[in-house]
Amino acid sequence: MKLSMINQIPFKAKNYFSQPPLNYELYLKRIRRFPKLFKPLQDANQDKDRDTIDLALINAIKANRTLQTNNNTFPHEYRHTHDYYINDEVLNLKLNPTNLKLEQMLWNFLYNSPTNKSYFITNSSTIRTYLTTKPLPSNPKRLFDVTVSNFNSIVPKLYSIFKKIPPVDTSLTFTALQVLLEKKDYYNSIKLIDLTLNSPSYLTYLDKKFKYSIIYSTTVLSTITLLQAIYLPLLAPWIWLLINSVGFSGLFYGLFKLKVVQSVGRLSWRPYNSIYYNYLHSDEILAINKVITHLEEHNEINIKNYHHSKVRKFPNLNIFESNDYILELPSEKDQKNDEIELANFPPSTPQLPTSFKIDPESTNLQQFFKQELNKRKITLNDLPEELDFLQFWLTHGENFEWIEPDQDPAEIIKLDIKNKTTLEH
Repeated sequence: MKLSMINQIPFKAKNYFSQPPLNYELYLKRIRRFPKLFKPLQDANQDKDRDTIDLALINAIKANRTLQTNNNTFPHEYRHTHDYYINDEVLNLKLNPTNLKLEQMLWNFLYNSPTNKSYFITNSSTIRTYLTTKPLPSNPKRLFDVTVSNFNSIVPKLYSIFKKIPPVDTSLTFTALQVLLEKKDYYNSIKLIDLTLNSPSYLTYLDKKFKYSIIYSTTVLSTITLLQAIYLPLLAPWIWLLINSVGFSGLFYGLFKLKVVQSVGRLSWRPYNSIYYNYLHSDEILAINKVITHLEEHNEINIKNYHHSKVRKFPNLNIFESNDYILELPSEKDQKNDEIELANFPPSTPQLPTSFKIDPESTNLQQFFKQELNKRKITLNDLPEELDFLQFWLTHGENFEWIEPDQDPAEIIKLDIKNKTTLEH
């Protein structure tokens, strides 16, 4: 007995688009047939049917990126030397279009289709597949569209003291942030943080969550005090209330403080910040620290990551400036002093020192980060290696012992490959 088409759908969902043979002609046909095959599931709108559609969308992304990967390995020189390749058609069969057209087709299918969009932007796994499957999407606007839409969809809009506030998963935001950092897109990285982890809706969610926890704690405290006053009348009710209040307050404050990020990696809050402000922006400082760490690790040679090997032989951004003591973000005053010193060099100087070469893009990025950190009431922590270096310099090496630094072979290979790729392009 043959199964109906609907019964066969769950088995095809995982590889509906990528099933062999996979080429542009068949992929296009599967895209066109998809609405008819999956419309019954969309109309049913059940959880198991939703999972089936999500699997199909994930497979559509993987199949599309496979075709793009095949494009990257196709000998383009061969295509341009034959006339019948000009129109991307051979024997009445359509060849793969450019990656740009394939990506646009995928975007139209996932996001511009009203039916598929509702499934796409509300499923973190589907979006994560879209963002991380290579070749990665090159349009940052689309990354913003899907990430911010998903984030807004999971942040509660209505709150009630009689209903538990669901948790908000921020992992997708950090995934999107990592994609931007891989492209060294630091400006958009900060913008993404502002639209998600620092958005008014998310801060309201954290505020409501905190206030509701106080209400629940007060309710439990009152209930326990009432029961003690009834069944343990040895002490007056106000004494039980006082004892319970002190105990609950200490416990609540201790647990609350454990959740608050006071300092992480290269960043810490300013000392005068209230603990409540730090609580609301804990996820924000974690994300900013991720950006700062990536900035230093991949674009700058400093005391912490300097090696005599070829690990970071060709840094492509001069982010941090050093004085005689410590590495720090430059101020406008430092920049003006450099310009004055640069102007004092005679015109006949054959080559100026590297320290006096001013890169406008690096300067703008330096000032941008300094303004962002000040605006968010965040300070830069001193690297322990820098403080050790300063102590070594002040004591002329007394009580210090030289130990050969360890170098991770995997890190050397990885960064060497990245450097070669950067130079080739």
